[in-house]
Amino acid sequence: MNSNNWTFATLAGEQLDLIKEGEIALGVDYLLAFRQDERARPGYVDLFLDGLSAAQLDDSEVEVLEGLEQRLQAVVVAYQGAVR
Repeated sequence: MNSNNWTFATLAGEQLDLIKEGEIALGVDYLLAFRQDERARPGYVDLFLDGLSAAQLDDSEVEVLEGLEQRLQAVVVAYQGAVR
């Protein structure tokens, strides 16, 4: 993902609940939702991704992630690791 054109999606209420449920169901540390934005500041997202790595998912887990993306209308990425 080229972080220059991406920023965090704005989520609230039920959407945040879906993210938490997804993290538990997939057994990942974090699910982060992104959206494209031409006004995004270069490197902004990279600051938060330092120390995280993409989680390894099997086909059925990827389907869960795709379902979340459809419901949230955002790109959702599963990560493992610690946020500083």
